[in-house]
Amino acid sequence: MKLAIFLGSISAAIGVLAILLSLGLFGPAPSSNHGENSWLGVAFGIAFLFAGISVIIQAVLARGYPTTAELPASTPFWLRSLHSLLGLGVIVSLGAMFTWVAVGSGKRSFTGSGAIFGETGGRIAFGIGAILIWIFLAAILFSKARRLIRRHDEN
Repeated sequence: MKLAIFLGSISAAIGVLAILLSLGLFGPAPSSNHGENSWLGVAFGIAFLFAGISVIIQAVLARGYPTTAELPASTPFWLRSLHSLLGLGVIVSLGAMFTWVAVGSGKRSFTGSGAIFGETGGRIAFGIGAILIWIFLAAILFSKARRLIRRHDEN
């Protein structure tokens, strides 16, 4: 449990740092060569911050032995809802970043072994990733909605 809390805290701290740097609270906000706003750094920070908080919640509630992604049945509704919203926030942040890389304005530079396909290939790869992320988000939302409807019908 201590290790999970420690790693969750590191993730959350990285997220807060990325957000603060992107907002220019430690000097001028970094921008890309294309004059993009710092929203991308904020989205990156949100993903790390929300993931870190979610890990801490999971570790504390599962008493350090999480066997599934589900929280214990005794978890209060508000905490279960917060945990779910944090997870959705991570997915939305990743989807926004991938979508921007795929279809945002400006030139993109891709390096590494997959860069042989150039900018178009990189944008296509990120576009496929973005589509998969948004499909995953839709599936999660559909599943949660069905669960809520089922609970409502049972009452």
